[in-house]
Order: sequence, then C-alpha cells, then structure tokens
Amino acid sequence: TEDGRVLFLLPWLGHTLVGTTDNPAPVEAHPEAAAEDVEYILRHVRHYFDLPVGTEDVKSAWSGLRPLVEPGHGNGDKSTARLSRDHVIVVSASGLVTATGGKWTTYRSMSEDAVDAAVEAGGLSPMRESVTRDLPLVGGERYDPDGHARLVREHGLPVDVARHLNRAYGDRAATVARLATDGLGARLSPSHPYIEAEVVYAREFEFACTVEDVLARRLRLSFLDSAAAEAAGPRVRELLNVAPVAS
Repeated sequence: TEDGRVLFLLPWLGHTLVGTTDNPAPVEAHPEAAAEDVEYILRHVRHYFDLPVGTEDVKSAWSGLRPLVEPGHGNGDKSTARLSRDHVIVVSASGLVTATGGKWTTYRSMSEDAVDAAVEAGGLSPMRESVTRDLPLVGGERYDPDGHARLVREHGLPVDVARHLNRAYGDRAATVARLATDGLGARLSPSHPYIEAEVVYAREFEFACTVEDVLARRLRLSFLDSAAAEAAGPRVRELLNVAPVAS
C-alpha cells in the first residue's frame, strides 16, 4: 500500500473479502468500520485492478478490536503495523497465567501454550498430553466433501443449499436438512443459501439467543451481506421466539 502495509483479497462464499486496515482505536463494545478505512481499501483495489469499485459495491464492512503486545523495549516506534501479532504467555510472581495478544485463527495454539504454562507453574501432572492439535472441529469427524449430493437426494434440497449445509455443518448437516423437510426449508434471503432450519438448529444445538447470535455468529450473513441480514432479521426473531416442540 502507499504507506507500506499489506492488503489481502480472499474468495469467500461467492464474494471477495478485502482488507485490512490497522489503526489504534478506543475500547468500545461495537466498533464500526470507518468510512475513510473503507475508501482506503477501495482505493488500493482500484489501483491494482481494472475494477471501478465504489462504496455501492460493498456488501458489508466490519471492524473489531485486537490486542497487540507491545514489547517492553525497542526504538519507541508505536506503529500498530510493527507490533507482533503473536500471542504471549506471561506467568506472574503469584502464579497467575495470562495469555494475551494473538488472534482467533491461532486460538488452539494459544490455549495449548496457556495450559502448558499453568501445568508448569502449578507443578501439575496431567494424565495425557494435549490433544487439541488433532481434535476435529464439531461436524468434522465424519465430514464428506461430497455429502451435499446425499442431502439433495434424500431431502430434496436445492444444490446451493445442500452445498452450504454440507460445508458449514459437516457430518451434522443431515440434522439441519431434516428440520428443513419438516417445514423449515424456506430461504432467509432469496439471494443466499441460508434457510430457516438453521435458525432453529442454532437455537436448539448452538445456544443462539439473539438475532445477532444467528445472523452474525452462526450463519455469517451479517458479514456477507448486511442488507440481506437486516431483511432477514424479523423472521429470525420469530423463529427464535417459537417454543421448542417436544418430540
């Protein structure tokens, strides 16, 4: 970039993620993407690609706070771009173990290092070594990359919906598909593969309590298309408030 940073363009769910900026920011519950940061990113896309993109092409933009570990010594450079993204484990004189810095993509490594530090600081004798490195994500144990074909065949789902469910839920996709065939197969947005069954699944199996829980933290629609997420909000709220039916 013009100020020596690096930007990324990543294919994601049929769209493109472009970012990121990195600036000091106050601590607040819901930080929003600043208009100047959005324009900064778009300006560089236009510079490197023959694409006349503008703010009208942006489906969604978001911002978050990330803790960066400032070294205890150095040349006094306070630029956030120069601070390490690695996590740091600190054990205080009292034995308090603190994990700080890092980012969500390395949460397993952070957790393993923190537990190892606690074991050492406390003189503990664990029954086994950490297993997180080889522990599959929920839905990943029997994941079949071609499982969407079975969802289409057995549950009559549209191909794009089946592909989405298989990719998002892995070996638990059939549970969502069964909810769809029980009357919850309608799309939450006509232009996206998310369906009503996912809201009920999120409520019953993933502890979703609010509309934001579903659209941002479970389905990711808020990050993919904010207008579609806003339009889907009322129906999601209805589905969350329906009492579960005993089987």
